[in-house]
Amino acid sequence: MKQTYTLLLLVALTFLSSCSEPEDYSPVLRGTISGKVSVFDVYDAPLLAQGAIVTITGERINMQATTDANGNYTIANVPHTDLVISVKKAGFKDGQRKELNFFTEKETIDLQLSQVPTFYVSQASFYLHNQNDLRATITLSEPVPTGKNYTLAAFLGKTASVSDTNYLVKSINGFTSDGQISVMLLPSISVESLVNRYGFKSGDVAYIKVYTGAAQIYGYWINDTYFYGPGLNTDVAQTYTITIP
Repeated sequence: MKQTYTLLLLVALTFLSSCSEPEDYSPVLRGTISGKVSVFDVYDAPLLAQGAIVTITGERINMQATTDANGNYTIANVPHTDLVISVKKAGFKDGQRKELNFFTEKETIDLQLSQVPTFYVSQASFYLHNQNDLRATITLSEPVPTGKNYTLAAFLGKTASVSDTNYLVKSINGFTSDGQISVMLLPSISVESLVNRYGFKSGDVAYIKVYTGAAQIYGYWINDTYFYGPGLNTDVAQTYTITIP
Protein backbone atom coordinates (compact mmCIF):
# COMPACT_ATOMS: atom_id res chain seq x y z
CA MET A 1 0.00 0.00 0.00
CA LYS A 2 2.86 2.33 0.91
CA GLN A 3 4.40 1.71 -2.50
CA THR A 4 1.10 2.67 -4.17
CA TYR A 5 0.95 6.01 -2.32
CA THR A 6 4.56 6.73 -3.21
CA LEU A 7 3.89 6.04 -6.88
CA LEU A 8 0.80 8.28 -6.89
CA LEU A 9 2.79 11.08 -5.26
CA LEU A 10 5.52 10.86 -7.89
CA VAL A 11 2.96 10.97 -10.70
CA ALA A 12 1.28 14.02 -9.16
CA LEU A 13 4.58 15.88 -8.76
CA THR A 14 5.56 15.08 -12.34
CA PHE A 15 2.22 16.41 -13.60
CA LEU A 16 2.49 19.64 -11.62
CA SER A 17 6.04 20.15 -12.83
CA SER A 18 5.00 19.75 -16.47
CA CYS A 19 2.16 22.26 -16.06
CA SER A 20 4.21 24.97 -14.33
CA GLU A 21 5.62 27.92 -16.34
CA PRO A 22 9.39 28.25 -16.68
CA GLU A 23 10.91 30.70 -14.25
CA ASP A 24 12.07 33.04 -17.04
CA TYR A 25 8.64 33.20 -18.68
CA SER A 26 7.60 36.71 -19.63
CA PRO A 27 4.74 37.56 -22.00
CA VAL A 28 5.59 39.53 -25.16
CA LEU A 29 3.82 42.91 -25.08
CA ARG A 30 2.39 44.03 -28.40
CA GLY A 31 0.78 47.07 -29.96
CA THR A 32 -0.39 48.66 -33.19
CA ILE A 33 1.59 50.84 -35.59
CA SER A 34 -0.30 52.90 -38.15
CA GLY A 35 0.25 55.99 -40.23
CA LYS A 36 0.09 57.65 -43.62
CA VAL A 37 2.38 57.38 -46.62
CA SER A 38 2.68 60.51 -48.78
CA VAL A 39 3.96 60.16 -52.34
CA PHE A 40 5.30 63.00 -54.50
CA ASP A 41 6.63 63.42 -58.01
CA VAL A 42 10.04 64.94 -58.75
CA TYR A 43 8.69 68.48 -58.40
CA ASP A 44 6.78 67.82 -55.13
CA ALA A 45 3.29 67.40 -56.61
CA PRO A 46 1.27 64.76 -54.68
CA LEU A 47 0.71 61.37 -56.32
CA LEU A 48 -1.56 58.42 -55.55
CA ALA A 49 -0.24 56.68 -52.44
CA GLN A 50 -2.28 53.50 -52.77
CA GLY A 51 -0.27 50.30 -53.07
CA ALA A 52 2.83 51.38 -51.16
CA ILE A 53 4.25 48.59 -49.00
CA VAL A 54 5.18 49.42 -45.41
CA THR A 55 7.55 46.94 -43.76
CA ILE A 56 8.38 46.57 -40.07
CA THR A 57 11.55 44.66 -39.25
CA GLY A 58 13.33 43.78 -36.03
CA GLU A 59 14.87 40.77 -34.35
CA ARG A 60 12.90 37.85 -35.81
CA ILE A 61 10.23 40.32 -36.97
CA ASN A 62 9.13 40.97 -40.55
CA MET A 63 5.61 42.39 -40.94
CA GLN A 64 4.02 44.23 -43.86
CA ALA A 65 0.95 46.19 -44.85
CA THR A 66 -0.22 47.80 -48.10
CA THR A 67 -1.56 51.35 -48.09
CA ASP A 68 -5.17 52.07 -49.02
CA ALA A 69 -6.43 54.68 -51.48
CA ASN A 70 -5.62 57.46 -49.00
CA GLY A 71 -2.14 56.18 -48.22
CA ASN A 72 -3.11 54.86 -44.79
CA TYR A 73 -1.79 51.63 -43.28
CA THR A 74 -2.17 49.68 -40.02
CA ILE A 75 -0.08 46.83 -38.66
CA ALA A 76 -1.43 45.22 -35.48
CA ASN A 77 0.06 42.77 -33.00
CA VAL A 78 3.58 44.23 -33.33
CA PRO A 79 5.96 43.11 -30.53
CA HIS A 80 7.45 45.76 -28.28
CA THR A 81 11.12 46.04 -29.27
CA ASP A 82 13.51 48.10 -31.43
CA LEU A 83 12.08 48.31 -34.94
CA VAL A 84 12.78 49.75 -38.38
CA ILE A 85 9.79 50.97 -40.44
CA SER A 86 10.36 51.47 -44.16
CA VAL A 87 8.29 52.03 -47.30
CA LYS A 88 8.54 50.97 -50.94
CA LYS A 89 6.39 51.48 -54.00
CA ALA A 90 6.65 50.12 -57.51
CA GLY A 91 8.46 52.60 -59.77
CA PHE A 92 10.23 54.33 -56.87
CA LYS A 93 13.58 53.89 -55.21
CA ASP A 94 13.54 52.86 -51.57
CA GLY A 95 11.71 55.50 -49.58
CA GLN A 96 11.93 56.95 -46.14
CA ARG A 97 12.91 54.73 -43.23
CA LYS A 98 12.49 55.36 -39.51
CA GLU A 99 13.87 53.68 -36.42
CA LEU A 100 11.53 53.17 -33.47
CA ASN A 101 11.88 51.93 -29.90
CA PHE A 102 8.34 50.58 -29.69
CA PHE A 103 6.88 50.25 -26.20
CA THR A 104 3.39 51.82 -26.37
CA GLU A 105 -0.05 50.46 -27.16
CA LYS A 106 -0.32 52.57 -30.32
CA GLU A 107 2.19 54.49 -32.42
CA THR A 108 1.74 56.72 -35.48
CA ILE A 109 4.56 56.67 -38.05
CA ASP A 110 4.14 58.69 -41.26
CA LEU A 111 6.44 58.06 -44.24
CA GLN A 112 7.24 59.77 -47.56
CA LEU A 113 8.36 58.84 -51.05
CA SER A 114 9.65 61.09 -53.83
CA GLN A 115 10.23 60.22 -57.46
CA VAL A 116 13.86 60.40 -58.54
CA PRO A 117 14.63 62.78 -61.44
CA THR A 118 15.73 61.35 -64.78
CA PHE A 119 17.91 64.39 -65.57
CA TYR A 120 21.45 64.46 -64.18
CA VAL A 121 24.62 66.55 -64.05
CA SER A 122 26.37 66.07 -67.38
CA GLN A 123 29.23 68.48 -66.69
CA ALA A 124 30.60 70.48 -63.76
CA SER A 125 33.46 72.92 -63.41
CA PHE A 126 34.57 73.55 -59.80
CA TYR A 127 36.66 76.51 -58.70
CA LEU A 128 37.40 78.57 -55.59
CA HIS A 129 35.95 82.02 -55.07
CA ASN A 130 38.43 84.24 -53.21
CA GLN A 131 40.63 81.15 -52.80
CA ASN A 132 38.23 79.88 -50.16
CA ASP A 133 34.59 79.33 -51.13
CA LEU A 134 33.77 76.36 -53.34
CA ARG A 135 31.79 77.19 -56.49
CA ALA A 136 30.75 75.28 -59.61
CA THR A 137 29.16 75.86 -62.96
CA ILE A 138 26.76 72.95 -63.52
CA THR A 139 25.35 71.73 -66.82
CA LEU A 140 22.26 69.50 -66.64
CA SER A 141 21.51 66.74 -69.12
CA GLU A 142 18.22 68.45 -70.02
CA PRO A 143 16.38 71.61 -68.97
CA VAL A 144 14.04 71.42 -65.99
CA PRO A 145 10.61 72.98 -66.75
CA THR A 146 10.51 76.67 -65.83
CA GLY A 147 9.27 77.32 -62.32
CA LYS A 148 9.78 73.74 -61.14
CA ASN A 149 11.89 73.02 -58.06
CA TYR A 150 14.68 70.47 -57.81
CA THR A 151 17.79 69.71 -55.77
CA LEU A 152 21.53 69.47 -56.38
CA ALA A 153 23.45 67.57 -53.71
CA ALA A 154 27.25 67.74 -53.48
CA PHE A 155 29.22 65.23 -51.39
CA LEU A 156 32.94 65.81 -50.77
CA GLY A 157 35.61 63.39 -49.57
CA LYS A 158 39.30 62.54 -49.74
CA THR A 159 39.02 59.61 -52.16
CA ALA A 160 37.48 58.88 -55.55
CA SER A 161 34.98 56.55 -53.84
CA VAL A 162 33.10 59.53 -52.40
CA SER A 163 29.31 59.10 -52.58
CA ASP A 164 26.08 59.95 -50.78
CA THR A 165 26.92 57.27 -48.20
CA ASN A 166 30.69 57.83 -48.03
CA TYR A 167 31.66 61.46 -47.55
CA LEU A 168 33.16 63.99 -45.15
CA VAL A 169 31.00 67.00 -45.88
CA LYS A 170 27.85 67.59 -47.90
CA SER A 171 25.84 70.50 -49.29
CA ILE A 172 22.17 70.17 -50.28
CA ASN A 173 20.99 73.01 -52.52
CA GLY A 174 17.46 73.76 -53.71
CA PHE A 175 16.77 75.40 -57.09
CA THR A 176 13.82 76.87 -58.97
CA SER A 177 14.36 76.36 -62.68
CA ASP A 178 14.55 79.23 -65.14
CA GLY A 179 14.39 76.77 -68.03
CA GLN A 180 18.14 76.79 -68.69
CA ILE A 181 20.44 73.78 -68.46
CA SER A 182 23.31 75.74 -66.88
CA VAL A 183 23.18 76.74 -63.20
CA MET A 184 25.60 78.09 -60.61
CA LEU A 185 26.15 75.84 -57.61
CA LEU A 186 27.16 77.59 -54.37
CA PRO A 187 27.75 74.79 -51.87
CA SER A 188 28.31 75.78 -48.26
CA ILE A 189 31.85 74.35 -48.31
CA SER A 190 35.02 76.38 -47.76
CA VAL A 191 38.73 75.65 -47.85
CA GLU A 192 38.97 76.97 -44.30
CA SER A 193 36.50 74.36 -43.02
CA LEU A 194 38.16 71.57 -45.03
CA VAL A 195 41.55 72.40 -43.49
CA ASN A 196 40.44 73.10 -39.92
CA ARG A 197 37.71 70.49 -39.52
CA TYR A 198 38.59 67.71 -41.95
CA GLY A 199 42.38 67.68 -42.06
CA PHE A 200 42.97 68.75 -45.66
CA LYS A 201 46.35 70.25 -46.47
CA SER A 202 47.67 72.44 -49.25
CA GLY A 203 48.05 70.35 -52.41
CA ASP A 204 45.49 67.73 -51.32
CA VAL A 205 42.84 66.74 -53.85
CA ALA A 206 39.20 66.95 -52.81
CA TYR A 207 36.77 64.66 -54.64
CA ILE A 208 33.21 65.86 -55.19
CA LYS A 209 30.23 63.89 -56.46
CA VAL A 210 27.12 65.81 -57.49
CA TYR A 211 23.65 64.27 -57.73
CA THR A 212 20.38 65.67 -58.95
CA GLY A 213 17.44 65.20 -56.62
CA ALA A 214 13.72 65.69 -56.20
CA ALA A 215 12.33 68.98 -54.91
CA GLN A 216 11.87 67.30 -51.52
CA ILE A 217 14.36 64.65 -50.45
CA TYR A 218 13.01 62.17 -47.95
CA GLY A 219 15.94 60.20 -46.62
CA TYR A 220 16.43 58.36 -43.34
CA TRP A 221 18.62 58.10 -40.27
CA ILE A 222 20.84 55.15 -39.40
CA ASN A 223 22.35 55.81 -35.98
CA ASP A 224 23.84 59.32 -36.30
CA THR A 225 24.06 59.45 -40.11
CA TYR A 226 21.34 60.77 -42.43
CA PHE A 227 21.09 59.10 -45.84
CA TYR A 228 19.70 61.10 -48.76
CA GLY A 229 19.73 58.31 -51.35
CA PRO A 230 15.97 57.73 -51.78
CA GLY A 231 15.44 61.18 -53.33
CA LEU A 232 18.60 61.35 -55.43
CA ASN A 233 19.46 60.12 -58.91
CA THR A 234 22.41 57.99 -57.81
CA ASP A 235 22.38 55.92 -61.01
CA VAL A 236 24.03 58.68 -63.08
CA ALA A 237 26.59 60.84 -61.29
CA GLN A 238 30.17 61.85 -61.96
CA THR A 239 33.04 62.64 -59.60
CA TYR A 240 34.94 65.92 -59.92
CA THR A 241 38.11 67.18 -58.25
CA ILE A 242 39.64 70.37 -56.94
CA THR A 243 43.08 70.94 -55.41
CA ILE A 244 43.37 72.67 -52.05
CA PRO A 245 45.58 75.80 -52.44
